Amino acid sequence: GAAGLTEKQLRTMADELSRASTFDATSITKAQTALLTYSGIVGDQFTRAQQAVIDMSARTGQSLVQSAEQIGRALDTPSKGMSSLVKQGFRFTESQQEVIKHLEATGRTAEAQGIILDALEESYKGSAQAARDTFGGALWALKDALTGLMTGDENTLTGAKDAVNDLTATLQDPNIKRAIDDIVGALARITTTVIEA
Repeated sequence: GAAGLTEKQLRTMADELSRASTFDATSITKAQTALLTYSGIVGDQFTRAQQAVIDMSARTGQSLVQSAEQIGRALDTPSKGMSSLVKQGFRFTESQQEVIKHLEATGRTAEAQGIILDALEESYKGSAQAARDTFGGALWALKDALTGLMTGDENTLTGAKDAVNDLTATLQDPNIKRAIDDIVGALARITTTVIEA
């Protein structure tokens, strides 16, 4: 699969990140898609990058896709990404910059990405969870859960919705209405007879 992860693993990751943040799984999936366009981010680095996207957006207020593109570019070519991050206020020591350049030049891009991710985590780690752990975050999670139930995410309520629709159609049938009226009328007559007796 993409980034060394299956579609099911990506969906599970989106669901887990949604439960630990104030972002819905659909928005997280869109951010994953943006991050997946950077083919050099795989496995554990992809997982860390996705968390960094969520945390960066929670802290900065920018969209998940914007954060995914920003982090994706930074990790795609770490030496260039580092320069971009420095312009945004991140600080890398001279030795970190040399190590990143050396790792990238020797084909050890994942290790260079790790240094970039460490810097992102130092600035943003825990931001999404902190936002989720507020009263507003709890209300958001409740709203998201109710929306999921009402829309039947992952077909959770498709059968129930179909049954309710079938029942509604049945109750609207004129023959059924007439039969119910007859039953109610008969029950009323029986009740009256019992009371009078």
